[in-house]
Amino acid sequence: MSLKATILILGLVWSFQAALGIRFVIDREECFSHKAEYEGDTLHVSFVVIKSDSQWHFNEDGVDLVIHGPTGEQVHDFREQISAKHDFVVQKKGVYRFCFTNKSPYHETIDFDVQLGHFAYYDQHAKDEHFTPLMEQISKLEEALYNIQFEQHWLEAQTDRQAIVNENMSKRAVHKALFESFALIGASVLQVYLLRRLFERKLGIDHHHPPEPLDFFIWTVEDVGSWLEEINLGSYRLIFKENGINGEYLESMSVFTTEQILHFIRRHHMKWGDFITLCKELRRIKVACLKGEQRVRRPWWAPSCLSVVFVKAAKRNRQSRVVSLKLES
Repeated sequence: MSLKATILILGLVWSFQAALGIRFVIDREECFSHKAEYEGDTLHVSFVVIKSDSQWHFNEDGVDLVIHGPTGEQVHDFREQISAKHDFVVQKKGVYRFCFTNKSPYHETIDFDVQLGHFAYYDQHAKDEHFTPLMEQISKLEEALYNIQFEQHWLEAQTDRQAIVNENMSKRAVHKALFESFALIGASVLQVYLLRRLFERKLGIDHHHPPEPLDFFIWTVEDVGSWLEEINLGSYRLIFKENGINGEYLESMSVFTTEQILHFIRRHHMKWGDFITLCKELRRIKVACLKGEQRVRRPWWAPSCLSVVFVKAAKRNRQSRVVSLKLES
């Protein structure tokens, strides 16, 4: 066989190969067509759903693919597939249609590949009989190479899909972790707020509606005299003033012994009924002060050894109306 004839035969063998590879975005339905020139050829079909428009919803339902022959008959179909490969022998030459249907509400990116393989058989013998098996082997090798290329393209599409899936899963994991962190912080803040409100209610502390100031309890001698007038014990005002009775002295009466109480009554010439009235009023004031008790707050910069100073300063303050002092650190 001459060199010219060999080149012509090789050109015929290679011209029988046809391939189509495309990556497209589908909304609802897309159709493609491919022409088969010879009966008995092998038609290879593959597709991979690469990605979805939504990062939070990666569709796992897949797409439908229906293959129709030249006369409209259905050759093969795939239902709800993410990826698939199929090959079949062409029974009738003509145009084959490949119709994709997307049932999800999101746009899908699909990698679609079609390869038509034609294997030429040499029944006529050339002058040189050794060229016939060689050409057949070359044709088979070419077919194998195209099959390898077809497989590589399909694997590449699968790799792209897996990479996108992993990326979306990573993003969703990060977003979920951030959301859970913010939710945990919010729950902690809310828990602290609710616990604080609970303890404030149990202790009777209300920052928005502070307790009304007391009417009678004051620390100076003059104010003790005015208070005696209010509780109808004004007859003892002068003698209390002469003995220097102030609020601090009245507060200490709660720890008096019996002998000290009798001495107090004789010293101020008090009747038992008046003394009992005085004790009841002192108790009423003390209970009222305890319910609306004011706390002496120590600044954050002050050392704890100066606590006594703050207590004494609070006792000297006429407006503080403190009976029982508590020091907050």
